This record gives sequence, structure tokens and C-alpha cells, in this order.
Amino acid sequence: MEGTNAFVLDGTLLGFRSLIQVIDDFHRNHRLGLVIEAQVAKGRLSVPPLPLMENLTGRSVTRQLYSSLLGYARSKSFNPASRLSVECIRELVSA
Repeated sequence: MEGTNAFVLDGTLLGFRSLIQVIDDFHRNHRLGLVIEAQVAKGRLSVPPLPLMENLTGRSVTRQLYSSLLGYARSKSFNPASRLSVECIRELVSA
């Protein structure tokens, strides 16, 4: 996951959990998530870190993770339990 930045989830509801959670440095102790998913407005959303989708050539592990995430998002199993507002998503991806 070199070159990726996790989403800082401190401002989300306490019960919100990322699909992939990251352990932060003990100096900051932020709640971090690498892939977030939520019900947003009338739809469902999955947000991986942007560098995950860039330059997949020669990165077989990253390519497989990306493929697995796409397959999951297209499946009937993709049913996020948490709901986030459009504003919250905007804040998470712009930070």
C-alpha cells in the first residue's frame, strides 16, 4: 500500500468502521480506514485510496486487491451497514 493515505475517520460516527482499518501511530491515535463503504443518499458507495487504481502494471497484489474490491462492490454481498452524508464523504476524500 506504498504511497496511499488512509482516510481519517475521527469525524465520523463512533460505530463507523472501514472495510480495511489501519493502525495509526501512537502519537496521534487517529481512527484510520483504507477502504470505506457506506450508504450515501439513495445509493451505496465504496471508496478505495486513489493510488490503488493507478499504474497496475507489474503490481500483481495491488491488481488482485482492486479486482476483488470491484467484484465485491458488484455483488449482492455489498450492503454497507453504515450511512454517511454526502458532506461527510466530501470531507473524507478532500482531507
